[in-house]
Amino acid sequence: MRMGFVKKVAVAVVGSMMVLAGGASADDWHGSGWTATADPEVAAKTVQRMHDQLKASYEAGDVAGVKANVRELDGVLNALVTRTDEWATRAETRDNSVKANDLSSELAAKLASMPDGTAKGLPGLDLLSGVTALLTSLLSTLLDLVTSLLGGLPIPVPLPPLPVPPLPVVPVPAP
Repeated sequence: MRMGFVKKVAVAVVGSMMVLAGGASADDWHGSGWTATADPEVAAKTVQRMHDQLKASYEAGDVAGVKANVRELDGVLNALVTRTDEWATRAETRDNSVKANDLSSELAAKLASMPDGTAKGLPGLDLLSGVTALLTSLLSTLLDLVTSLLGGLPIPVPLPPLPVPPLPVVPVPAP
């Protein structure tokens, strides 16, 4: 009896995890696999997620993680730069996409010569200390890109109907 209950709970937990995982991937683009129906909100979510992953790897001092995130980011930025949608070709979005793509390429070139690992050098210095300024600039540009992707969206402002009070009855003076 007890084992049957445990199995039911396990099935429910695994099922809900699968549903959550499927829902998360539906709101994300993966590199060059971006679809023709993609929109700026999904692009912004993807860039934000990649920003957060890159920042977390950097803060952990994980060179291999930073390299992997930069490789994935490179595919996303290349796809974003080549998109011809109206939202992707707005000046601010295009400028931020190109700048982030250039910074990502430059960072990838510098990371290629670094050994994987999280070794510390002198106090306060780690393997990634040589690319800190470049990485910080890329992270800032990614946030600017997210803002520009979301900045062109119309903000829906539903206005409720205003109640109109009845006009007061004004007495008419007698002539």
